[in-house]
Amino acid sequence: MSGSLILLTGATGFVGFKTLVTALEHGYSVRAAVRSDNKAETVRSNLKLKNFGENQLSFVVVPDFLLDGAFDEAVRGVKFVVHVASPIQGPGVTDDHDLHAEFIRPAIQGTLGVFRSAQKDGGVERIVITSSAAAIVPGEPMAPESFFLFQLTNCVQ
Repeated sequence: MSGSLILLTGATGFVGFKTLVTALEHGYSVRAAVRSDNKAETVRSNLKLKNFGENQLSFVVVPDFLLDGAFDEAVRGVKFVVHVASPIQGPGVTDDHDLHAEFIRPAIQGTLGVFRSAQKDGGVERIVITSSAAAIVPGEPMAPESFFLFQLTNCVQ
């Protein structure tokens, strides 16, 4: 399996970056989906990646993860997808914000977008999805969507 190409979302975050480094250390090639060239350069410049060349680590810019077909190009030729990216709570978010609209729905929409692009491509063998930043918000207001994501991730073979 090592040497296989992985599409990784969320490489700019804590969990995503650790996943990136671990995958590279285990011999996988990684195509990291980032929202801008600047984000790609930020990741690439990290000293933990200095021993991995462009043949093992590449980037694809997906500026808006929520657009239909946003990942169509990103999934081409990949064997596995590791979807770590999710909206995160910014400093301007307060208790009166609509958490469903700002975090849960975009997390679901982005996840479904990855699935749809992988399905269209037909070459992806496995998709791994981690939890989202929404996991740190009190569970009761989000129970229906959280349950949906749990079911969705358990359906993927």
